[in-house]
Amino acid sequence: MSEKKSMDLDETANGVTPAEALQKHNTGSLYFTYLKESEDRFRDLLDTAPFGVLEVSMEGKILLASPQCAALHQVPHPDELMGVSVTDLIAAVDRKLFSARLGLLVKSHERQQLEILMQRRDGTTFHCEVWVSLQCNTKGQPIVFTIVERDLSAFKAAHEEIQKMSLAVEQSASAIVITDSHGRVEYVNRCFTTLTGYRPGDVIGRGLAILKAGQHSPDEYQSMAQAVRAGRDWRGVLRNEKKNGDLYWSREMVSPVKDANGVIRNYLTIQEDISEHRAMEEELREKHEQLKAAMDTLSRSQVRLIEQEKMAGVGQLAAGVAHEINNPLGFVISNFGSLEKYLSRLRRVLGEYRQLRDLVITDDPVAAREQAERVESLEKELKMQFILDDLADLFHESHEGLERVRKIVKGLRTFARIDSATVFEPYDLNEGLQETLVVAKNEVKHSAVVEEDYGALPLVSALGGRINQVLLNLIVNAAQAIRLKHGDGMGSLRLHTWADDESVYCAVEDNGPGVPSENREKLFEPFFTTKPAGQGTGLGLSISYDIVVNKHHGEIWAENRPEGGARFVIRLPQRQLQNDEDDNGQQKMEDQGKKRR
Repeated sequence: MSEKKSMDLDETANGVTPAEALQKHNTGSLYFTYLKESEDRFRDLLDTAPFGVLEVSMEGKILLASPQCAALHQVPHPDELMGVSVTDLIAAVDRKLFSARLGLLVKSHERQQLEILMQRRDGTTFHCEVWVSLQCNTKGQPIVFTIVERDLSAFKAAHEEIQKMSLAVEQSASAIVITDSHGRVEYVNRCFTTLTGYRPGDVIGRGLAILKAGQHSPDEYQSMAQAVRAGRDWRGVLRNEKKNGDLYWSREMVSPVKDANGVIRNYLTIQEDISEHRAMEEELREKHEQLKAAMDTLSRSQVRLIEQEKMAGVGQLAAGVAHEINNPLGFVISNFGSLEKYLSRLRRVLGEYRQLRDLVITDDPVAAREQAERVESLEKELKMQFILDDLADLFHESHEGLERVRKIVKGLRTFARIDSATVFEPYDLNEGLQETLVVAKNEVKHSAVVEEDYGALPLVSALGGRINQVLLNLIVNAAQAIRLKHGDGMGSLRLHTWADDESVYCAVEDNGPGVPSENREKLFEPFFTTKPAGQGTGLGLSISYDIVVNKHHGEIWAENRPEGGARFVIRLPQRQLQNDEDDNGQQKMEDQGKKRR
């Protein structure tokens, strides 16, 4: 700068206006134009700068503010900041720091850079980076402070978000690996080191092939590589090898990381150690196989137990069944003894009649008359008229006795049939009750008067032998309960059946002591019994529950009658909705139902 221009600036700084200085030194319009252009360039710079600019007097008053500065502090126009103390723009917590830095600047003339909290007109604060410099005249005397402000709010928020993400990744319970587009490791978190034993220095710049344990085919790795290179996520389970040679199972997800243009820049791999989980799965699989084998054994045992209980029930009634068979069988045998005697007499009389026939043929009237008299005398002697009259009764009684034996045998055969315990067939509940009563007759007839109240029932799909076993258990239990209360006296046993649109029902009612409330919830538990030792296994009602509820999807329950005694009810669905029967069995039931109607 020339000496004359220096004088102009010095004079301006000493209170002489630019116009006066120009006139005094006769610089003319050229220098004025230069100042005007410089001022315009300065204004343009202030208006377009991405940061706020303040000029502050040495007393701390704002002399100039850029539009960006006004926007930062939420002031409508920069002129409104003129004359405002600059400390009013600074949050109270940082005013002392700012003043101290101004003092240091005045002493050292070195630009100060600091990060402080600034405040807006509404009182809210924001992080701001500030550069403060000192402007001096030609004599080196400070004349103004220049303050440049840059809002750090967005940067701070982004930095905090990055820090949170970095902490989350670093502290993640999953192993995280970031590789470049060529698969070279750029970052691993702490969990990766904990899981694999490899430190960052061991793997940075290398590929993850160091984890391969030779447990998978090349095709599997190729499939993974093709998926992620095509921009797709890959998920799978791999068997990897640690640094110390131990193997571990890892559930992995590999995702491509793309830039704004969709170009893959990195790959993100997340590994989760599932070795313990796989070990538990393997253990569970073994336990499952063991349990399955145990269930098969239990199922076979259950079938044997049911059959044993069924035969035990029949065995308990064996004496009574034998008596029921012996009673009709006894008089049938007696009748056959009488028939043998009658047959001998009939032969004698028939022989005499044949002689009489021969005499009639030979036309010997005298001899024929004598023979006729002998036949008549023999008939009276052998009581032939009584025999003829008694034959009808003998045959009727014998037929009745044999029919009773047939029914008993039929009932026993139903209990003993194997297929009736495994194949669902059309079943008549009323007929089942009647067959069961025949088998249990001797058990019941000395204890109770039986009332049979059978409703009109449709055929149902059932395991007939199993349901008869349930009925036998209920009837025998009722008879025993009656004896417990009435001793040698007679009680009452009522069998009642009815139906609705979906099910058939059977109630077995007695006037025994009833079911104590504390036992009602335990009645159908295995081995629970209130009978004296040696008089029950405790399995009858439990097996009955299994047959009705589990095998037939029905219900069985017990309740006390208001008039005293117990009432056991079973409900059987008319049709089995599960695959317990085939179409032919169902059609057979429908056909038989039509015949009955």
